[in-house]
Amino acid sequence: MFNFQRSSISQKLTMISVLSSGCALLLVFVAFALTSVLSHKDDEGKQLLSLAGVIGAAGAAPLLAGKPAQAEQVLAALSARDEIAQAALFDAGGRLLAQYRAPQHAQGLAPLADLEPALLADLATESQSQATGSTLAPAMRLYRPIYWTQDKVPKFIGVVLIEADLNHMWRDIGRHV
Repeated sequence: MFNFQRSSISQKLTMISVLSSGCALLLVFVAFALTSVLSHKDDEGKQLLSLAGVIGAAGAAPLLAGKPAQAEQVLAALSARDEIAQAALFDAGGRLLAQYRAPQHAQGLAPLADLEPALLADLATESQSQATGSTLAPAMRLYRPIYWTQDKVPKFIGVVLIEADLNHMWRDIGRHV
């Protein structure tokens, strides 16, 4: 064992230098890892928001017509993305019109219910994303309002929900860190 009291001044200075450099490197690594996690999560949220916009635009006509079968076909296009766990279309009153559940994620998902009026009122003005848990959550749920433009006036007609499994993101981060 290293005896700090009996070592020479050169050994003491070397030990202090090694410890301070090691602590600095550890701090930089933690900062890099945290920045990487936040950046990946932000990127995933932007991708889901774009995807929700596309699904919302494609699902507007079935939503206006009240045709759940056509709305489910629009949502079924999400099967091309493995990380999508479930998606749903809600009408302007918050009632569930159609839903999609990925077969590989279907067992661990809670059933979807109609939207709460407070959440619906918030969604009429802006998109919202919710992590199911903390920043380190394994899933992200995003709500995006759907508008129909008639006579150059946008009208709120419903909401698209997309829930994604973030395990692929955590694997990517683990590979790069």
